[in-house]
Amino acid sequence: MAAGFPSVASDIEAHREIINHGRTGFLAADPASMAGVVETLSDDQGLRDDIAARARAYVREHYSSEACARRYLDLYRSLAGS
Repeated sequence: MAAGFPSVASDIEAHREIINHGRTGFLAADPASMAGVVETLSDDQGLRDDIAARARAYVREHYSSEACARRYLDLYRSLAGS
């Protein structure tokens, strides 16, 4: 996602925390649905570009070093009662 590629991943809890299906990537329940999404992406350059751009923006907003540092500071402040 950070590299600007659309992601297709198994539909499991850990992936659901990061991927918003159809917006920042795709979640697939089984190999057949994963293959279908990959085929759809291979046929649609616009969709690939759109998903990739949103995924990259999402990663920058939520997982950049700055974003992670802000979240840690917020956590430490909440634990310290500030």
